[in-house]
Amino acid sequence: GYVLAMRDNPSSVVPVWLVCLDARDGGLVWQRFLASCPAGLLRPLDAPRQEAEALDLAHFAGAALAHRGAVYCVSSLGFVARCDARDGLVEWLHTYPRVRLGRNLRDVLRRQGTTPLLVGESLVCAPRDYAGAFAIERESGKRLWEQPFVPSHELVGAVGNAVLAKDDRHVVGLDAASGRLLWDRAFADGVGPGGELAGAACRVRSGGRLYTLSVETGETLARSDLPSSEPIRAVAVRGGVPVVLTDRLAGVRTPGTIRTSDLNPQSGLRRAWS
Repeated sequence: GYVLAMRDNPSSVVPVWLVCLDARDGGLVWQRFLASCPAGLLRPLDAPRQEAEALDLAHFAGAALAHRGAVYCVSSLGFVARCDARDGLVEWLHTYPRVRLGRNLRDVLRRQGTTPLLVGESLVCAPRDYAGAFAIERESGKRLWEQPFVPSHELVGAVGNAVLAKDDRHVVGLDAASGRLLWDRAFADGVGPGGELAGAACRVRSGGRLYTLSVETGETLARSDLPSSEPIRAVAVRGGVPVVLTDRLAGVRTPGTIRTSDLNPQSGLRRAWS
């Protein structure tokens, strides 16, 4: 497995490595130094009360993406890198402008820093420390397009050449090659966390309903009520049945329910290493 690692440093600048671990025992296979950069984000003078460079977004950013002998790393520290999967040799490193903190603090904290999406020749990225989304040509590392204002708290996935992104109010479709906005759906009741692809459709939650949207047009293909009286944290559909996660780890299906014991995390699972 591949992970980004940074060393705690009393100064504002931290070194960043790409580390390869043996999945069987967690042993170190190799490590490759990528860059040294500021860990925190600067704030303007009119920002909410917060120390300069105090907000660290990198520790909760998305995972690295391994594909066909290369590892793509979106650091949420102002750079994206592609490395050789065998030894970590840096093939290219692309920098981007980091967002400035101000009255946008709430939106910045809601960004998930999703693992990048590789669609054709485009590596689509939405780092936590960037406003919007952008794409890089995967072989050369050159910027293909950028959309600084598109809703992009989270990248849901890609179907064909369409990339789906969302925030807490909108779900949008983008053309992966050009960044062109294909469609935009706004939800008055907001959009819940998560979302999943189902063939040529996308499922998202708004209020107490589950919406199935067309990836091609954004139109509603289906809509169903979610049977839960508690705040819903996440929804997944398995075998055509919605499974709802609440604070009590309760799964709800229609008709009937899934007992909490059916979701026991100790059933046959154990930690291999740490």
